[in-house]
Amino acid sequence: MGKFCLGVTFVLVQFLSLGQLTEDEKMEWRTFLNQSLKNHCEVNAFHDYPDMPEFPDSLLPALQLELKDDSARYHLQSLTCKNWPDHHRYKKAIRYFKRERKIYCLLATSSHWTPDRVYAIQALYDLCTMRLLINQTLEAEKKMRAQEAVIAAFFVSVLGQIPWAISGSENSTIHGGQVRQMARTIDFVLYGKVSSEPLWKDDINHSEKKLEQWKKTMNHE
Repeated sequence: MGKFCLGVTFVLVQFLSLGQLTEDEKMEWRTFLNQSLKNHCEVNAFHDYPDMPEFPDSLLPALQLELKDDSARYHLQSLTCKNWPDHHRYKKAIRYFKRERKIYCLLATSSHWTPDRVYAIQALYDLCTMRLLINQTLEAEKKMRAQEAVIAAFFVSVLGQIPWAISGSENSTIHGGQVRQMARTIDFVLYGKVSSEPLWKDDINHSEKKLEQWKKTMNHE
């Protein structure tokens, strides 16, 4: 069993120790996230961007644990569409999540209704590659690799549910940047590849093939 699979197993054990949420608790947390991350104010903007998938129920216990930190909860709640277009508030939240290594807060924020979600995606990539620069204990590295495994699996799931390319000029460029950043993160976690090169055109045109390659690696590494 490879490091990726070991990482996922380590995280699943952690989730089991956190306990299971009831259906009412799941609904409560979905409502909380929608209030913070969705366009419930009906702001007339960004309609050309695809909707991001809902945050998975399986990660809610870990997110709940991170949000016991009042500051993390404050920053996530501050991202409501009622505060749009306060970009400073969004970037401040991302900086806090990144500094405190609030992985699940960043994963949730990566589905924000505005294109600013690219900053959360970038922060997750930075946290993954940061492991190469840190001299740490084996236990600490094990924990970081486990978190990376969850990030990669999350992004693979997202990229399997959204288009990799959209029409337009600026919209297409921004959305493409989000897709490429998620792909770079997955490639780093699965293959140790650190590259600033964008996805090849063939990858964009054959997204199903790329997704199958990633899933095969996750299942057999």
